[in-house]
Amino acid sequence: MTRVLLVVLCLTLLCGLTALGVLYVEKNNMPGSLKAQNSSASQCSLELQIAEKHTQMSDFIETQNRNLSVDLSSVQQKLAEKSSMSDSLEAQNRNLSASLSSVQWKLAEKSNIANSLEAQNRNISESLSSVEQKLAEKLSVASSLEAQNRNLSACLSSVQQELAEKNNIANSLEAQNRNIAESLSSVEQKLAEKLSVANSLEAQNRNLSACLSSVQQELAERNNIANSLEAQTRNIAESLSSVEQELAEKLSVANSLEAQNRNLSACLSSVQQELAEKLSVANSLEAQNRNLSACLSSVQQELAGTERQLRELQVIHSDLFKTLSSCKENGGCRECDSGWRNGLVHCYLFSTHKLNWKQSRDYCISKGAKLVIINCQQEQTFVSSSISETHWIGLSDLGTEGQWHWVDDTPLSQTKKQFWYRRGNGMHEPDNWTGRDPNGEDCAAMGDEQGVTGQWFDASCTAQKRFVCEK
Repeated sequence: MTRVLLVVLCLTLLCGLTALGVLYVEKNNMPGSLKAQNSSASQCSLELQIAEKHTQMSDFIETQNRNLSVDLSSVQQKLAEKSSMSDSLEAQNRNLSASLSSVQWKLAEKSNIANSLEAQNRNISESLSSVEQKLAEKLSVASSLEAQNRNLSACLSSVQQELAEKNNIANSLEAQNRNIAESLSSVEQKLAEKLSVANSLEAQNRNLSACLSSVQQELAERNNIANSLEAQTRNIAESLSSVEQELAEKLSVANSLEAQNRNLSACLSSVQQELAEKLSVANSLEAQNRNLSACLSSVQQELAGTERQLRELQVIHSDLFKTLSSCKENGGCRECDSGWRNGLVHCYLFSTHKLNWKQSRDYCISKGAKLVIINCQQEQTFVSSSISETHWIGLSDLGTEGQWHWVDDTPLSQTKKQFWYRRGNGMHEPDNWTGRDPNGEDCAAMGDEQGVTGQWFDASCTAQKRFVCEK
């Protein structure tokens, strides 16, 4: 700006000196007759002409100065506008660079998430393989047990029926395992598709990097153009027309930069949209991973239940095998009446109707039997595995509260094992609860109304339940 002002002042001084030179030449070219005359009239005429010329020259110089000032103001204004536009473009380019860096960071983060999901899926596949192997082992054990049970005599037909039911459970587990394998195959296929999408994203990222490098190169070229503009500004004194031409060129460059800026903005918008899509894909993969984990947990729980049932079957099988051996040693097994089940060394009747405890006791007596007396773990396992709801057993403290006796008057204290239900809060059975019957709970049942069947509970003797007789 200072250089432009100096140029304008130099031009003004040059015009003034030119005018003075013209006046001096005119003065020296006057006729010799004027120089020889010393009259006052000639001198006044000459002075008047000089004054007139001086006035005309001053007006001309002033007019030129005003025009130059107007042109200079216009040039300064345009330079200020272009400087502001250059600063705005530079700020936009910095924002674009920051946005692209953020996009690259997010893409790297999503790539790490995808790798983590892939590792988790591999772990799930390994866990499911282990589950399949365990299921195969359990099926092999079940098959072996089934082969042994086929060799048992007709007295073990009820056990064969239960083993058939357990075999159906194993087949159901195998079907569930096949469904899980198919689900995992689908998951692997989807993961392959997501990997291809990730590769596509990586290629697009490389294209963006190339685009960014091209933009940086163009910005460097524009910087060189700006330096060239500064050099051209130093030469503005030579001609205002040259300055206007260069300004037109800079306008063209600025328009080009603005167009490139719009293209970069569109490119960034596209990248952000694709990033949002990939985020959605990653969230979907996470949801699928959670579903697979839940499925694996469910399978493991079912496997634990199957293992527990298998252990119970093994105990029953061992007891039955011992009973069969004992029967063979004693010359044969005991025959049970129709509707009764042969188990261990007794015959058992599992009622299909409900009575209170005393009615159940009397009913068993009328059948030449008694309410079941449980003396060992094998009998407890046999009875509990044969029922699906609560049943009366032959145990009560009707005589004296707290002193439990079997229906054959044997004290419970003489029984080797007791199977009362024990709660985690320390409130164990029997608790003689009076919430339903003011007289309390004086009779024992296998299981309760909530579906527990493997332990004893004291209950009101007036309650209606099914029951188990033995003889």
